Amino acid sequence: MLRRFLLLFCLILPLSGAAGQEGPAGAAGLAGGAGPDGGLLRLATWNVRILSDGSRDDAELAYIAQIMERYDLVAVQELRDTRVVERLLAIMPGWEAVVSGPAGRGVKELCAFFYRTSMVEPLGEAFLLPDPADLFIREPYIAGFRAGNFDFTLITIHLLYGSGKRERRRELVLLDDVVRVVDFLDGAEEDQILLGDFNFDADDSGWQFTRMVPVVASDVKTTITDTSSYDNFWIDPENSREYAGFLEVYRFDELLFGDDDRAASLAVSDHRPVAVLFATGLPDDDGEGAGEGELLVPGE
Repeated sequence: MLRRFLLLFCLILPLSGAAGQEGPAGAAGLAGGAGPDGGLLRLATWNVRILSDGSRDDAELAYIAQIMERYDLVAVQELRDTRVVERLLAIMPGWEAVVSGPAGRGVKELCAFFYRTSMVEPLGEAFLLPDPADLFIREPYIAGFRAGNFDFTLITIHLLYGSGKRERRRELVLLDDVVRVVDFLDGAEEDQILLGDFNFDADDSGWQFTRMVPVVASDVKTTITDTSSYDNFWIDPENSREYAGFLEVYRFDELLFGDDDRAASLAVSDHRPVAVLFATGLPDDDGEGAGEGELLVPGE
């Protein structure tokens, strides 16, 4: 118990009285529906295998850009440098990106949020969540956005894979604390969305959420080998009523590479993008002051 709450103690202020969240979540409780104006945000998460300037030629980046342009906002994990971001944006007119600093013990990775500027605007300053106790191999990356009337905060992470489930579950059990910290920093904003590559299925015993539920069921495979369901979204259906439904796990490996896993992995990734829909035309359901870019950055 001490180690679980060390994250809260080290990052910000003591949160006395914070409610505990225990037990695995189920997929029930998520109901979809577009807003009254029919406006929808296509939000995706994607681990793009070792995405670096040196790992992809222009033709391979064209595949990646083509896939990302299916969406309006994409959280990308396993990024290795900012030069490849510049190359992607050069062939994606109307897109911008916010990119984290390097994170990791040894091999450094970055995370990024790519967004369509006609649809999405960033709010405030994105940041890696401080981790002075070194509980995560790669710290969560936090950013706020607005699309239409919908303002929200994204928390993306690439969890440790490690030598076995027991080792990497040590990070998984802390994610409820991470969301609680971000909720505290977010003030009146209530729409926190956790997304990324968790290296666990949604039904693993290590998940500690009670209110948040997964979008992707464990029998839906998000890796091109059809063996794992590691990529997911976790959403609080009470606070994210703009959720409009599951969009897709895009099987680019089959559609673009004829189910040639080796070719698909080398050119693009060994993970498939996962995408959901959010209504952008509903009235803002957060408290007063939400969506004004007031997300606190620890240490400021």
